Amino acid sequence: MHESRSYWMTYGVAVVSVAVALVLSDLLEPFLGDARPYLAVLGAVVVSLWYGGWRPAAFAAMIGYLGTAYLFIMPRNKGGVPTSDFAEELAAYLVSCGVVISLGELWHRAQRRAEQHRKSLEEEIAERKETEQRLIANLAIAQILAESPQLEDAVPRVLQKVGETLRWQVGAVWIPDADERILRCLKMWKAFPDKFARFEAVSSGRTFRPGIGLPGRVWSTLKPVWIPDVTRDDNFPRGLVASAEGLHAGLAFPIYGEKFLGIMEFFSDEIRAPDEALLAMFGVIGGQIGQFIERKRAEEALQQAQAELKQHATKLEQVVAQRTARLRETVQELEAFSYSIAHDMRAPLRAMQGFAGILKQDYGDKLDDTAQGYLQRLGSAAARMDRLIVDILNYSQVVREELDLGVVDTHKLLLDIIHSYPQFDHAHADISIEGRLPLVLANEAALTQVMSNLLGNAVKFVTPGVRPCVRVGANPEVVDDGRVELWVQDNGIGIPRDVQKRLFNMFTRLHRPGLYEGTGIGLAIVKKAVERMGGSVGVESNPGEGSRFWVQLRRPVQQ
Repeated sequence: MHESRSYWMTYGVAVVSVAVALVLSDLLEPFLGDARPYLAVLGAVVVSLWYGGWRPAAFAAMIGYLGTAYLFIMPRNKGGVPTSDFAEELAAYLVSCGVVISLGELWHRAQRRAEQHRKSLEEEIAERKETEQRLIANLAIAQILAESPQLEDAVPRVLQKVGETLRWQVGAVWIPDADERILRCLKMWKAFPDKFARFEAVSSGRTFRPGIGLPGRVWSTLKPVWIPDVTRDDNFPRGLVASAEGLHAGLAFPIYGEKFLGIMEFFSDEIRAPDEALLAMFGVIGGQIGQFIERKRAEEALQQAQAELKQHATKLEQVVAQRTARLRETVQELEAFSYSIAHDMRAPLRAMQGFAGILKQDYGDKLDDTAQGYLQRLGSAAARMDRLIVDILNYSQVVREELDLGVVDTHKLLLDIIHSYPQFDHAHADISIEGRLPLVLANEAALTQVMSNLLGNAVKFVTPGVRPCVRVGANPEVVDDGRVELWVQDNGIGIPRDVQKRLFNMFTRLHRPGLYEGTGIGLAIVKKAVERMGGSVGVESNPGEGSRFWVQLRRPVQQ
């Protein structure tokens, strides 16, 4: 009806305009004289063109000319017959109307284009504002999640930021109860504290199962859901309360990470059509919140694990301290016991050696060669047993005691050893030191035992009848890991390669008893002492070509 009335109104305006123009022409004819009366009708054409467009304007031009010709032009012609000027007047009138209508139509089109352009600009500006608001909301949520220490701090701020930025009046967060398989309301937010109280009360006390209500629908599909008007939705149990409170549009989206974590929903007091771009943005927000929740849960789990680990470590330290104290007591008891046993064992050995010596001295001339041999073997066995006990005590001392390290002058230490032990005298062996031996970081007593054992073996294990020849030196360059190397080279019997791997084990002997004196513990003491000083030891040897033992120790920092 409106369009029909507008259509007839435009033509009615054209008729009225032409009538007014003809009346004015009739009233003004005495003053216009021979002026062209159809000029007044052009004004009616312009009015019709402005109000209704070119069709009513053309209609006004037609009826205007007919009226003008009937009232003014024809009476002035003789006998009612048009003169030659009639055609000229008609042509001029039609051209004038055509020009006016054309110009008017061009103006209308320009006006319509301008209006369309204005509307397009307004829509673009509105769209840009919406995009800016969404971007602001997204960035604000990211900042909130980054700054919030706990989930309880982040949820209210996220609800408020989304609601205020994107024009939602009510927001809520629902989390799943795994035991009952239902959704419970964790937190609600309202743009106006004094409004929507009934809706808040109903939501806070309600639970939803999968597929039921807006939260349950999102839970079952794990996709955002937009309801333009919840009061008209059949699957919205809170519809009556929402209608009473004036809430209409509803939106909910899942919060997820590696698994489903909850739902966030919003409501508006307006009926709002779904916005796909906004739904996509909420999908991203759900992922961000989900990652935040998982990160916070991981941090809480890590903190709890660290606390439990710290508590366990404290208990373990207490247990270790108690057991260490017990172990120290046990070690002290064993140490006292070992020294007691050693003393008790060495006392009979010394008695055996003493009585054997007395027997040989007082009754040697009365014993035959066989008895003399037994007596010699008895003394040797007692002496060997005594040396074995001493070596075992030395080994246990090296293993047990703490070694204080300091700067040791190996050159001076070797000279003292050579001058202190009779077997190293020039009368028994040739021992030479090549160059100046370096300073090392070691324990002087332990290093003395190490080098004296290596020199003793070098002098001892030679072919019978061959004079021992021993050289001691050091590599001129530092080893890669900052250690220096000392070496002892002899002209002894050499060591087979298959034996070298177990050479530094306890009680390792390469020859039958009696051929070379020894207990098989000396090199074990050397290895343990060097390792306790942070170094390493090894050997390079071939049978019949002598042996080269090397010891690597750390170099002092100040050198």
